[in-house]
Amino acid sequence: MSFPRIYHYSIDEEGGVWHEGALVDEPAVLSLFFKNIKPTNDGRFVAFCQGETCYFKAADTALVIQEVEILKKKKMIEAITLFFQGSVSEKLDPSTLFVGPKNVFYCRVRGGTMTARFNRKSYLELAREIRQDKKNGSFFLEVKGQKQVIR
Repeated sequence: MSFPRIYHYSIDEEGGVWHEGALVDEPAVLSLFFKNIKPTNDGRFVAFCQGETCYFKAADTALVIQEVEILKKKKMIEAITLFFQGSVSEKLDPSTLFVGPKNVFYCRVRGGTMTARFNRKSYLELAREIRQDKKNGSFFLEVKGQKQVIR
């Protein structure tokens, strides 16, 4: 009789994954984790990978955006792709952008089911495209000609 193997990891504020004091930096492992990770009811996250159960405790969020790719046509933003650990990516829904505690930038991902944090590098990449409305002082990002106010 075999028992399922259970592992425990932590994720730091920059998205680094740690196991027993060592940084996990194998791209294939990180890709498996971040393609499969989901929130649990107790505030942790879990990923089922090759028959193993992997639990994660995050310092802030499980998903930390490592970089962004901004696709422009004629100086207009057409799409923004978010990249996570393990080269996992998805398109940004600009309507989900918000500023959280300590002025950290976040968005909703995975169809709105999870929150992702922008690391410093990805924030600075995106911040170049943020504008301020001179009438009301709000900040916005314009994608495909649509202004999305940042909450």
